[in-house]
Amino acid sequence: MTLALGLSACRATDTADTAIDASTQPDGNFAYPEPRSDLVPKAGSDATLEIATWNIENFPKRESTPKTVADIITSLDIDMIALQEIEDIAAFEEVVERLRGYEGVLSGHIYGNGNYQKVGYIFRKDLISMSGTYLLFQQDGYEFPRPGLKVDVHVNNGADSFDFTAIALHLKAGGGVENRSRREAAVVILENHLRATVDGPGNSSIVVLGDYNDTLEQNGVWGPLNDGSRYTIRTEGNNSANQFSFVPFESLIDHQVTTSDFDQAHPGGDTIIPRLDTQLTGYESQVSDHLPVIMRFPL
Repeated sequence: MTLALGLSACRATDTADTAIDASTQPDGNFAYPEPRSDLVPKAGSDATLEIATWNIENFPKRESTPKTVADIITSLDIDMIALQEIEDIAAFEEVVERLRGYEGVLSGHIYGNGNYQKVGYIFRKDLISMSGTYLLFQQDGYEFPRPGLKVDVHVNNGADSFDFTAIALHLKAGGGVENRSRREAAVVILENHLRATVDGPGNSSIVVLGDYNDTLEQNGVWGPLNDGSRYTIRTEGNNSANQFSFVPFESLIDHQVTTSDFDQAHPGGDTIIPRLDTQLTGYESQVSDHLPVIMRFPL
């Protein structure tokens, strides 16, 4: 198991320090039994790349939650997941340790009072590598109480290998005018960053994954990203089909956004939301009140 931590405070253009956990398990010497691969229906395949966003709610909710999360990821058979609401580093490490052939990257951000709800990534290491970890928008704490985690992603697909940039987000939660205003301001800052990257020297193939804490009907929040010439909101079809990612209110607040360069390089594909709440008894009490949102496209 390898875990990288983005440690330092930084602005959008600053590189975060990176630490590699030395507790890698030798091949064949795993601390936990092999996770289940039949807990829920499979979502991935060898012919597609799957990129998910998943809020795992105050992780871990129970002592058994890391095992269940590892079983779900293995059963879904997905390649890369952006996670939100990680409250225990050791439990996150346990998930990665339980998985076979995955690695993890975790935000180093800590709130002023010493607490945190981190964002991070888990990915299949034979297919994907991550580098260039950045903590985004740390100077914009009002708009982003949890900084975004930006990584450079390389997909090792032989002659068809490619690169893109991923940004994991968890925007301000809660109803009311002020919370929504904070989300509106955050999306303005996000879009400015995306536009500067797309128009600048950086990688313009970008995927933004996260818990936006708002539905697509809130145009005041989504306005800056409603530019079809630059961005695709990958969950628009799911929204039109009345699908949801937040179980208690049956609302779609977890989304994926891609830039036009990503779309041109990777046409086709779909976005699905597995109904883990009906497929797995006790899902909400044991794992999360959010469902994963998974984007799939052909390799």
